[in-house]
Order: sequence, then C-alpha cells, then structure tokens
Amino acid sequence: MYHRILFTLMTVWICFGASAQTYHIQGRIHTDKPVSWAYLYGFTPKRELLDSAQITAGKFHFEGQCPLAISAQVQVKGIRNSLSFFLEPGAFRLELQDTWGKSNQVVGGTQNAIEKAYAQDTDFARDSLAILAKAYDKGTTEERVALSSDMRRWNNQLDAVRRYYIQTYPNSVAMLEIVRPYIDILNYQGLSELVDTFSPDLAYTGTYKHLIAKYEQRKSEQLVGGPAPNIVSKTVNGKPFALSSLRGKLVLLDFWASWCAPCRVGNRALIPIYEKYKSKGFEIVSFSMDDKANLWKDAIKADGIPWTQVSDLQGLKGSETAKSYFIQSLPTIFLIDELGNVIAQNISKEELEQILCQRFD
Repeated sequence: MYHRILFTLMTVWICFGASAQTYHIQGRIHTDKPVSWAYLYGFTPKRELLDSAQITAGKFHFEGQCPLAISAQVQVKGIRNSLSFFLEPGAFRLELQDTWGKSNQVVGGTQNAIEKAYAQDTDFARDSLAILAKAYDKGTTEERVALSSDMRRWNNQLDAVRRYYIQTYPNSVAMLEIVRPYIDILNYQGLSELVDTFSPDLAYTGTYKHLIAKYEQRKSEQLVGGPAPNIVSKTVNGKPFALSSLRGKLVLLDFWASWCAPCRVGNRALIPIYEKYKSKGFEIVSFSMDDKANLWKDAIKADGIPWTQVSDLQGLKGSETAKSYFIQSLPTIFLIDELGNVIAQNISKEELEQILCQRFD
C-alpha cells in the first residue's frame, strides 16, 4: 500500500533538490479573465502576506527565504479559486485553475509529496466512507445501526494508514495538518498518541500549539485514577438509582444515546460479555443522553439491552452528569472498580474482555 511514498519523495529530490533556505516558485494561472497580480500567503501561524508578483502571459514567480516548512496559499486577484500547498526550501511548479471544479497542481516539496502519497493511499477508503455516509444520512435509525459496522471497518483502515504515516514522518507539517480536523474531537488517549508521536520540532506551527492545548485540557479532565462522580438519577422504569449502590462490583459506565448508531452497535456487542460475567460481580450501567423518553425506551427494546438503564433526559448539553464526566462525544465509557474508582476510560471491547478474564476467570 505504502510503496508510493518512497517513489514520490525520490521524484521530488531528483527533479528539484533542495537549496539552503530559499524557495523558488514558478506559477501559472489558467484563465481567460484579465489578471495582473498573484499573492503568496503563509500561515506562521497567522495568515500573512509573504510576497506579491505581477502576472505576465498567465505566469508569475515568487522567491524568498523559508527555513521551516509552513502551510501556504496562492491567490490571484479577480479569481475566487486559490491554491493551498506546503512551502519549504526548494523549487515548486504551481498550476492554478480559475474555478473550484478544476484540479490545481503542485509539484515540488517533500511535504507536498507526503500529502499526495497519503491521499493516494486513502482514496478508496474515503470514497467508500462517502458512499456509506450518504446512505447513513438518509437512513432510519435501524439502517444507520447496520451501516455503522461497515463504516467502522473503513474508519479503522483509515486510522491504520494515518497512524503509519504519522509514525513514519513525525516531523511532517503535512501530516500534522492532515490530523488537524480530528484534534477537537479526539479523546485523551487519542491526543496522547499524537503528542507522543509528533516531534516537538513542530512547535512553531499553530496546529501543534493547538494540539498541545487540547491535550492539556483533556488531561485535566481525566478521571482515571480518581473516584467516579456519583450519579443520582432514575431508571427507565422510573425508579431511583445511585451509582454508589453498586460498590463492590466492577462497573462499566456507558454514555450513549438512541440516535448514536456506533453506541448501539457497541451495546449489542456487549450483551454476550454481560451475560457471561454478570453473575461474577460485573455490572453495566448505560446513561442515555436522550431528551425524549419514547426514543430512549424504543432503542432499549429494539436492541434488547438487559442491563441497568438510567437517564435525566436532558440531552448531551443539558446533562449535569455529562458535565461531571466531561462527556464530549458518544459513546464514552468508564470502567469503575469495586471501590468506586475509575480504572480505565474508552477501552475497546477486546481490552474489556481481557480485564474481565483476568479478574473473574
């Protein structure tokens, strides 16, 4: 799968090489419109104008110093389309189209080669996910549950490729920008992996600073190693419930919602595990982020979930319980020991089975 990386990078160095800290950009704008000026912007980390160049017969040229790779963009006055790429020492050839429907081209630069290789290695998975996503958006809740398993498999494949590239290029600005959309939604474990893998040499970029800030925030919200906040709520049958009543048992606390298809796929996968260990001191409590009782109850019935179900029916944003557990996305799970302390968070089904096997088998 990843043979394209070496070939692409070799092509960059054979064709262009690298020259100290200087960059040379030969550009062309393909348009019938009268154009006169091109502008080069860099994100360092804020957007700033690096240079401007007059356009002659559709061509323009930039030259300057750039000791470190940065995100950059070329815009042409009078053209709505722009060209984004990674700027670093070396030579570049840019082909800019005048409409969004046509493909711009960038030749040159190690970071652009990494980005192009990554895109080629993930094209099929991303296209497959896009097709499933369209069906997901139009589907009923039950259809979404069925589609979620296929979407998870493709997402796992994308994650594996992304992890490979990050580990291979820990100093890569391109890979850092590729993961940027995920930073705000990743949990503490995911952010920890990124912080441990990406090189601190990237600290000059705005994205790396944002990654560290979000990591520190998630770290401060970690409950592992401390007592689980008590939950006082009502079960699906309207009976009072307190999490503290389960002291002496190993408890899996699962935050979910009827509209969260991955949550419901995960719940169904837990049923055989629960049936195997419930008599040995293992309990599951699902706390719903629903705000409508009928949807919550219908999902429980449809999925055949046999364990304790509780909710305050305040939704994700309105729930004080969700705030006390710093819930940002669903599903989110916690493993709580017999003394009421959180010993794990967001573990996989396989990791849970391993813990249960060690404790009870």
